[in-house]
Amino acid sequence: MKKGYACVIVVLLLIIVVLLCMLVKKDTSTKPLNISNEVNNSSIDTNEDNTVLNEEVETAKEDEYIVQKGNSNETDSFYGYSRSDWENFVIGFYKKEYEIILKSVEVSFSKDDQLSIKVYDEEDGLIDEYKVNSKNGVAVSSFEVPIDFIKGDFVEYPYKSKIEFTDSICMGVGQIDLKFGEEAIARKYLENKDDYKNITIVNYPEGGSQAFIIIPRYKDMEFSIQSCHIGDDGELYGDDYLLEKVNGPIIIKNVEIEYMPKFMINVSYRGFEMSYPLTFSGEDGSIYLDEYASEIMDISM
Repeated sequence: MKKGYACVIVVLLLIIVVLLCMLVKKDTSTKPLNISNEVNNSSIDTNEDNTVLNEEVETAKEDEYIVQKGNSNETDSFYGYSRSDWENFVIGFYKKEYEIILKSVEVSFSKDDQLSIKVYDEEDGLIDEYKVNSKNGVAVSSFEVPIDFIKGDFVEYPYKSKIEFTDSICMGVGQIDLKFGEEAIARKYLENKDDYKNITIVNYPEGGSQAFIIIPRYKDMEFSIQSCHIGDDGELYGDDYLLEKVNGPIIIKNVEIEYMPKFMINVSYRGFEMSYPLTFSGEDGSIYLDEYASEIMDISM
């Protein structure tokens, strides 16, 4: 009997051990699944967070774009820019071009669909006043100087000719032969032959066989032609004006010049002033330039 009980007890113990092993195995096998599920859930949560974050970023970009677009179409905007934009454009322009730190910039809208800009500094108060055109955005000062505040530069209006100006050259001066006729002169210097009729012709009063042409680089350059002479002291003196404050090409004819100037070409352009006494070089007979070579080019036929 005792042996029978012992066998039963051993069998029961083995069954208990097996059951315990099975339970442990089951518990340990389910844990990785639970961990995997936690990781997957975490991954899902992270993706959801990223989705929300991305939506916020896109919304921010969209809002920023809308704000920029709104600024260009505000009720107080002009030419696609707000008042503060125009103020900053003007402040930047004065700092770059004139090295002036403005005290204030006053921007207002006028009834004639123009923008009015007044600029002030500490010392002089009101410096200048500008009107900005609604069609092209160009500002014109009280001195009639056109400025593109948006680009931060002066606006130049080139005179259309066949002369290729470079660097600081502002005009071309050359001797011409009128015997070739208007068409030949126009073909060499002007973009269209019909432009010849717009040339201002000056007849030198003393007479002569020579003729000279002046071609400006810019439309709004002003020229005055003044007779001149060299005094006993060797200085150049201006006399009567043959022509005053005209724009565009000029032909001066019936003049005789050797090595002493008979007239001066006075140039005025946006604060730039120059007087050039036209004469010939004693070396090669070409038009004398020397100290004027950085502003004038010889365009003789």
